[in-house]
Amino acid sequence: MLKQTLLVAALVAACTGVHAQSTPAKKELVARILKIQQPGIETMARELAKQPASELMANAVEFLQNRCPPTSATRWRRACSRTPTST
Repeated sequence: MLKQTLLVAALVAACTGVHAQSTPAKKELVARILKIQQPGIETMARELAKQPASELMANAVEFLQNRCPPTSATRWRRACSRTPTST
């Protein structure tokens, strides 16, 4: 990823010296660079979007476990999960 970033920076620096004239070759080069970087950008965006939701879910789980009494369904599931002991 770092190599790609450096490559893009070098290409941008080389292209800015030509006074921003758009040529088909430059447009194709930019399209290729963006295509190469797209998966990394999408992954980073996905992780940035997930982070607040993950933190919110973790806080909600902690709150529910610490502050709310177990529901009757939870008590029922616990009772059903116990196996009877045979003597």
